[in-house]
Amino acid sequence: MTEVIQAKAAVVILNWNGWRDTLTCIRSVLTHAGDAQVVVCDNGSSNGSYEHLKAALSAELPDEAWFCFEAKNAWPRVTAARVVLIQNGANLGFAGGCNVGLSFAMAQGHRYFWLLNNDTEIEPGALDGLLQRMSQDPEVGMCGSRLVYFDAPDVVQARGGAIYDPQTGVGRHIGVQEAITVPEDAAEIEASMDYVVGASMMVSRRFLESVGLMEEDYFLYFEELDWATRGRVHGFRLAYAQDSVVRHKEGASIGTSH
Repeated sequence: MTEVIQAKAAVVILNWNGWRDTLTCIRSVLTHAGDAQVVVCDNGSSNGSYEHLKAALSAELPDEAWFCFEAKNAWPRVTAARVVLIQNGANLGFAGGCNVGLSFAMAQGHRYFWLLNNDTEIEPGALDGLLQRMSQDPEVGMCGSRLVYFDAPDVVQARGGAIYDPQTGVGRHIGVQEAITVPEDAAEIEASMDYVVGASMMVSRRFLESVGLMEEDYFLYFEELDWATRGRVHGFRLAYAQDSVVRHKEGASIGTSH
């Protein structure tokens, strides 16, 4: 039986005009991720997402279980809240928007930080799988999940990470389009990973304190590759949590089909 590692974890979800998907993702995390704190950052949505999310959280959770405010430099301690909703006030891009949530979660004292796309739903044990793998080796700074297609959960979108070709500037997801039943060697996958796919990406507190937040000059895309590359300079390795399964709608976060 796999040991479940009890640790303080924050799940950071970025929303931009996608409150319906975000709300479904929040419910999924609250159902399957134990006592993790969910930190949702709205990137200046123009469709009333922030208000819709506030209304839904107010209707579904006790007053003491959620908290909302605008982004600021000095973060309050709200460790008792299951869900925290932050209004970023502008579209800061993926890196900038997530960095707000990471900064807040760092101030709460969490040990692990799971960046999760808002167009995902997690399977039971997804968080425990990530925590289990990261706890096995202090040199692991980033860890990815087994991503599967939302409408075809028996087909792999990525086994944790991707391989980057610097000559073409293109990344290729490891295991893409394979059946989920295809045998895999986790050690071999980890050895080939150049970066963790950002749709489901966990980092440790030690990683953040050593490497820093994501580089915000990458408004969208390549921030994961940059983060992983900087992490290697500090001696961190990438990992793959086979038991962490996440269903991904792919593209819904940014309004595309792919």
